[in-house]
Amino acid sequence: DVWRPVGEDKIKSFVQYRQLYSECATLFFGDNGQGDLMCAERLTGMNNTECPE
Repeated sequence: DVWRPVGEDKIKSFVQYRQLYSECATLFFGDNGQGDLMCAERLTGMNNTECPE
């Protein structure tokens, strides 16, 4: 998939953001383009050590 690298970057950015602002709730918005769907699917499958609460 041509958008896979973009989705991977979004995952990394989201995880870094969650680590930086762990006291805040987060919500991911996306559509089915530019890696958003793949990113959302991967984030949903992560455990709390990979994507802390």
